[in-house]
Amino acid sequence: MKRGNMMELNTSCAEAHCIEREREALLNFKHSLLYPYGKLSTWNDDGSNTDCCKWRGIQCNNLTGNVQLLELRGDTMQMEGAVNLTSLIDLHNIQHLDLSNNYFEWSHIPEELIASFTHLTYLNLSFSKLLDLSYNNLTSSMFHGNLIFGSKLTELHLSSCSLTDSSFLVSSTTTINSSSSLLYLDLSSNLLKSSAVFYWLFNYNANIHTLNIFRNQLEGPIPHGFGKGMNSLEDLRLYYNKLQGDLPSFFGNMCRLQSLDLWNNKLNGEISNLFQNSSWCNRHLSELKTLSLASNSLVGDVTESYFSNFSKLEALDLSYNSLSVKFDPSWVPPFRLVSLRLASCKLGPSFPSSWLQTQSSLVYLSISDNGLNDFVPDWFWNNMKSIYALNVSHNNLFGEIANIPMKLSGKPYINMVSNQFEGKVPSFLLQASELLLSQNKFSDLISFLCDQSKTASMAILDLSNNHLKGQLPDCWKSVNKLLVLDLSNNKLSGKIPTSMGALFKLEELVLKNNNLMGELPPTLKNCSKLVACG
Repeated sequence: MKRGNMMELNTSCAEAHCIEREREALLNFKHSLLYPYGKLSTWNDDGSNTDCCKWRGIQCNNLTGNVQLLELRGDTMQMEGAVNLTSLIDLHNIQHLDLSNNYFEWSHIPEELIASFTHLTYLNLSFSKLLDLSYNNLTSSMFHGNLIFGSKLTELHLSSCSLTDSSFLVSSTTTINSSSSLLYLDLSSNLLKSSAVFYWLFNYNANIHTLNIFRNQLEGPIPHGFGKGMNSLEDLRLYYNKLQGDLPSFFGNMCRLQSLDLWNNKLNGEISNLFQNSSWCNRHLSELKTLSLASNSLVGDVTESYFSNFSKLEALDLSYNSLSVKFDPSWVPPFRLVSLRLASCKLGPSFPSSWLQTQSSLVYLSISDNGLNDFVPDWFWNNMKSIYALNVSHNNLFGEIANIPMKLSGKPYINMVSNQFEGKVPSFLLQASELLLSQNKFSDLISFLCDQSKTASMAILDLSNNHLKGQLPDCWKSVNKLLVLDLSNNKLSGKIPTSMGALFKLEELVLKNNNLMGELPPTLKNCSKLVACG
């Protein structure tokens, strides 16, 4: 035999084929599914393609031929059916199982199946239509001890699976000696209500790094034992629930915490509870990158002393509480924020000075309804070069905005509604995708539209309820991508210019309560998508 042929033979021998019982298991699983677009077209039993290791979504061990990965995530092509997962019971060596984002109705998942997946390290059944875990002894199998799909599972995704409290029937006095390796758990968008899930977590596995229980119906306070024991947490997301009681102080014991998201609950009490120093950590919450406490009922003063250790902080959201932000004007924060949201906090009357000027990397900034009554300095606009969304609405900010020669890196959303800005609309704002300027005192629109060398990508322009006067500019080609234009309740006069016919994408045009006269220009026929005009 030639040397080349010998090498080909060795390569071919080293490539293991799939095991017959596992191939049959996969075919049985396929028969319970509706699979559009030929997603499982390679899964067949004809003579040309019997090796399941070469089927779509399958990976096998190169030496043994055992199926180790089954990946049928339905991001673009969803499958459906009443799935019988027991057909996969012969996949004893599977390590990665992802059947998420499909329209499956899971039939009962028996305990023996759960216990058989002893090598599983990743499980994702998220966004199933129905996940039935009934008639399992869940407190001793799927959600308990070392039987949770074996002791090797590190990630468990059960988002949007209609899980209820009965899945976590653990009392506050239950004690479990667990050695689970689970590090990532997603229980978001389910039907959980009681605090039982917190007791289960505290008793079952204190090693979890990432925990998502957002978008449930959790009520009552977070049990103290949960905070005391879960000090390995790095990412905790409990937003969009109904959690009540004082803001817990035990978060300070979570020395590794990088993200804490509690927005849209019913937590109350002093915000200072969160910032109480812990004897457990060398530096209080020093790893924190994201902190969101928005839309609760928290009270108190927020001072710079709370953030002295937060050098890694990137996103801060304290919006929609009853808080007063009282940073020392000369304070230089140790962090560089990407997102800052302080809507409805008391921040004024003076415009925030030195500390905000240091935050030149902001992508999202909301300082709306802050009681600000001041002139906006030029440095503020220069700091907005990277902004994606800016909201300074519902304050009493006044004066003219300088036409700064600056280029915005993106096409931001800008909301300046309900202030006292006046004079010309600065040209640099034309770079926004949505520009909301209603309820101000702007009086000149001509330079904003006509002194342009490039066509803007603006989709929405709202200048209603201002002091615009004189004739409408005749240079609307510069904003020919507009979808919505509202100039109502101003003092505009004269005829509607013919260049408005260049707004061929326009869907809504509002010009009411002005002093316009004459007939509509025939060029408006070009605005074929216009559905609302007033």
